[in-house]
Amino acid sequence: MTMISRSFITSLIFTSALSTMSIGCNDDDDMPELYREIAVLNVAMEVPAPAGTTKASGVFAFDLVEKTGVMKYTLTVTDLTGPAVAGHIHKGAVGVAGGVVLALMVPTTTVEVTGTVTLNAVALADLKAGLLYVNIHTAANPMGEIRGQLKGNIK
Repeated sequence: MTMISRSFITSLIFTSALSTMSIGCNDDDDMPELYREIAVLNVAMEVPAPAGTTKASGVFAFDLVEKTGVMKYTLTVTDLTGPAVAGHIHKGAVGVAGGVVLALMVPTTTVEVTGTVTLNAVALADLKAGLLYVNIHTAANPMGEIRGQLKGNIK
């Protein structure tokens, strides 16, 4: 499996930290609760296992404002068997495939894309319970080529 470089992940964290500095609040009381997480996507997490062989991997990094449910994310993928045709946040525990909760923008001609989605109260509760995962689909693996569980490190 191709590993995503440590410097790349550090760069994602730094970029994410810089983006939160522009929220524009006047004091700490106005500052919304902001949570960050990075999920590593790989073939081993995929259920069912992808057809054939793939060296694909990825990173899904996000900032979430709990009060509004707004999640700003960066999705990076490498070595897919072909262009990503879809990407979703699904509901499902580790090792369990589940239904689509939210559609994500996916990289098609590049390896990285950023986007924003809004989690409703149910999706936010599922995130907190560790019941959401990111899944990237390709033509060769329409059920999913790589997957990463969101750990839900939210209070």
